Amino acid sequence: MEPAEYRIMSQVEDTHWWFLGLRHLTLQSICRYAIGTKSSILDAGCGTGGLLRFISAQSRSHRLVGIDISRIALDLLRSAGKPSVACASVEKLPFRSQSFDVVTSLDVLYTRGIDAHWAAREFFHVLKPGGLLIVNLPAFEFIRSTHDKAIRTGHRYQKREVVTLLEGAGFSVTIATYWNTFLFPIICLIRLLRSRDTCRQHSSDVKATPSALNYLLLQILRLENRLVASLPLPFGTSVFCIAQKQ
Repeated sequence: MEPAEYRIMSQVEDTHWWFLGLRHLTLQSICRYAIGTKSSILDAGCGTGGLLRFISAQSRSHRLVGIDISRIALDLLRSAGKPSVACASVEKLPFRSQSFDVVTSLDVLYTRGIDAHWAAREFFHVLKPGGLLIVNLPAFEFIRSTHDKAIRTGHRYQKREVVTLLEGAGFSVTIATYWNTFLFPIICLIRLLRSRDTCRQHSSDVKATPSALNYLLLQILRLENRLVASLPLPFGTSVFCIAQKQ
């Protein structure tokens, strides 16, 4: 991700509808599928720490650890007061085998230069038996746009690709679904129009949203999140997967 994007993210991610919607779904999944109420959780590719702050605010019983390869992101995270982080790559996690109950990796493995297969094996290595992996990745190459250039997207996935990736690392996939389905037609149209604008600056879609609109979009995602556990969705801007180490 471009350095400027980390600074933008750190300013808006604690209130932005998309980040909050995904974090709500992630915590919902941890509460439903993780073993015990005092889980050790690794956020692999924690960025500026939004997920760590979100989980900490909702439950102080979990042990939270984050890693990220970007020193810019970690500096911004530490300035917000979340010290349990390390500068490391998802391809070489600095932890012993079976160290965590849960590993989360939200929008990381798509990044140019990351070997997603190797990273998935690392997640498997550091999880305890029965441990939970939660992964989110951008979906569908045909909606690639200037947003992807700004965040250095290497590949946008289809659901079957993510399932194959995780099963190849030894995981049993519990849930595999597309996400951000209700808003997909609007976002898809916007992305396609932007992709044709060759003069457009390469900036991401992450920016502050007017409060009323932000609230409405968040409620749409929270409604969608209720469906994910029982009804895999047929399309969306992301692929969301829950897998377990048997």
